Amino acid sequence: MSLPRTAQDPFFARIVVGLDASGQGDHAALAAKHLAERTGARLSIVHAVGSASMDWELRENPRDVASDTGPLARAWRATLRHVRELIGSHTPDGRPIEEVLRVRAGRPANVLLSEAREQDADLVVIGYDLERSRFDFGSTVRAVIAGAPKAVWVQKHAPTDVKRILVPVDLSEDSLLALRAACSLARMFDARVHVLNVFTSAGYVMSTWPDYPDLGAFM
Repeated sequence: MSLPRTAQDPFFARIVVGLDASGQGDHAALAAKHLAERTGARLSIVHAVGSASMDWELRENPRDVASDTGPLARAWRATLRHVRELIGSHTPDGRPIEEVLRVRAGRPANVLLSEAREQDADLVVIGYDLERSRFDFGSTVRAVIAGAPKAVWVQKHAPTDVKRILVPVDLSEDSLLALRAACSLARMFDARVHVLNVFTSAGYVMSTWPDYPDLGAFM
């Protein structure tokens, strides 16, 4: 179904995007910028200096901190340079990138979730490792989806205009909330919404016996 635009549509007021040093978050940063342009949201960029696979505590040398040459300072400068090359020197609402960039030490999922809560973000945007199997979301993505205070957008490929949105619903309140959010997005992008409802019958018995009747034909 296609939906007309309405002035009452909710929008994302604050977007937080996670950016890693391996390049997996580049598509996410571009998608977050695109969403901010379409919605007028305030964009913040978060980079974590740490490991997703183990607890790790950064202990900086006080001399390095004082001289601005420690790992966090170097990571901030490198991230700032990369973000400027990727999306420009300013956010869509005109703020300098250095004002919206947060570089913190810690496990990436924890850092990203902490920033999302602190900023009361309406949406967290995160990239996805293309080399992982389709059944493996990865520890960071999985942790962010499980712990995010609000919505999560996972960007796997280079962003393009949103034309079709698929929404699975089970008629629960949560799924209907997702449907309402999808309808709002569809209005922003002039996209079509496709709703999918799948149900199973508890009385349908699958048998491995060769001559057993197919009960599904009688239901």
